Amino acid sequence: MIFLFLAGCSLFGSDAELLYEAESQALALQERAAELSASGQFELSLSKLNEALALDSQSPELWLSQAISLSETGDISGAVQSATRAIALGDLKSPTTGVALYNRACWRLALGETIMASQDLMAAVATGTIDPLQAVADPDLRSLASFTEFDGLISFDLPVELEIDSESYFVGSRWEVSFKVESSYGETPSIGSIFSSAPVSLVEIVDNVIDLGAHESHELTYRFVVDGVMDGELGPFHVESSGLELELPSRPFVFLGPVSQSDQLELREIEFLVPSSLFPEDEDRVVFRDNGRVAVKEVDREEVSWEPSDVVAIHLRSEGQPVWSGYDASLTGVPSSEQTVVITSGSQEYEYSR
Repeated sequence: MIFLFLAGCSLFGSDAELLYEAESQALALQERAAELSASGQFELSLSKLNEALALDSQSPELWLSQAISLSETGDISGAVQSATRAIALGDLKSPTTGVALYNRACWRLALGETIMASQDLMAAVATGTIDPLQAVADPDLRSLASFTEFDGLISFDLPVELEIDSESYFVGSRWEVSFKVESSYGETPSIGSIFSSAPVSLVEIVDNVIDLGAHESHELTYRFVVDGVMDGELGPFHVESSGLELELPSRPFVFLGPVSQSDQLELREIEFLVPSSLFPEDEDRVVFRDNGRVAVKEVDREEVSWEPSDVVAIHLRSEGQPVWSGYDASLTGVPSSEQTVVITSGSQEYEYSR
């Protein structure tokens, strides 16, 4: 995937009126070139960019725009040359340099220049302006997945850490399953449900979002209560995030107690809800409903009327600081399709039906 570059609208001040006028004309031509490119008129776009570069040949942004236009016309070698000019003229840590390096990596890979492509990709990620998760999910770069140059620097697998305590736990104890999953900004990871006969009940979920710079990490903790005696394994786990996925093997557990209940255990679904997925577009919303499943935020001075079962406390945090807390549950009583959740605030009532 080629990153497009959007030019800024600021101009550096200059005492020379002619220089200012040339830069202004070059910027206008660049904006017109972007319009032509968006409408598929790549040859005309390239012509406008050539005119702009004749006026301002020291602009890394213009050289990058020309490189992208050349690639759109099929001139990959020319795109590499123009991207090289953009990199030479730009600041090492600027977004323009990062995008130029990333695009040049894609173009060099298309030309079969694998080693130079890998070096460009590592340099692009090092600028801090390129999300490495986007890079590893890019199909244009997948052929680099087995390239040894990336060992210890870029992983083409989804970064996930799983912790399950394999020590012995007694019936009634709290037991935790924890994940650390990296994701691009604005994207929420997902962990697939599993079916298990493990004698546990989920009681609390904590989703702590950590800023990693180019992207973020979700530290997810699932707390269970041990209900019975059993030796076994939990898993496998399927994790997805930012266009990547990873399968993690099952992990062992040991639950102890005075009486074995293994003969009474049945296969049950265990869901791994990610709290930050509940209110992605409306932070002020206090109820999330999906048929018979309801999640409710705790809100001051408001009362929630519902008939829940299997209640699980849920918490969203940012850098360890609370964002909101609430509950996830299933509806009981009347059929879930007919039951309404009512939020009462002062004299106002707000109903949430299916």
